[in-house]
Amino acid sequence: CMPPDGQPDCLMNCSGKCFMYQPCLNLATVIEEKEAKQAKAAEDQCPPGLPSGVCDMSNLKTHEGFVACEEACTPALCCMPPDGQPDCLMNCSGKCFMYQPCLNLATVIEEKEAKQAKAAEDQCPPGLPSGVCDMSNLKTHEGFVACEEACTPALCCMPPDGQ
Repeated sequence: CMPPDGQPDCLMNCSGKCFMYQPCLNLATVIEEKEAKQAKAAEDQCPPGLPSGVCDMSNLKTHEGFVACEEACTPALCCMPPDGQPDCLMNCSGKCFMYQPCLNLATVIEEKEAKQAKAAEDQCPPGLPSGVCDMSNLKTHEGFVACEEACTPALCCMPPDGQ
């Protein structure tokens, strides 16, 4: 009548009885409608789309541009979830792809962190000349003064109580 794949077809031999099972075709209709509703519900959870140019690197150079991009990308967090978190990538792949420019946020953040690390490193004292503060040099006034002068830029490295 309506054989599953691989089953013999009885329609030729049992057409009268098969006709009685015609309403069973409604099952397929109900299943298709249910799947369509689920797909629509999943689609409704997809991010709306990213406004054109909002996350261009040139816009991210200003605080306002960075914030605008960040806000525009927030609805698409389901497209790039942390490990183990539910995502919408399966149902929204087309719309998720439109959010690729949001990755520019990570680039800008990494560049900013690198600049901050470099700036912090630039504030570090220069290296101590080899041997200038050896105990043998500290026995003379000149050696003591040389060590003291060499250590002055590194006072920020010393514990406040001198320990």
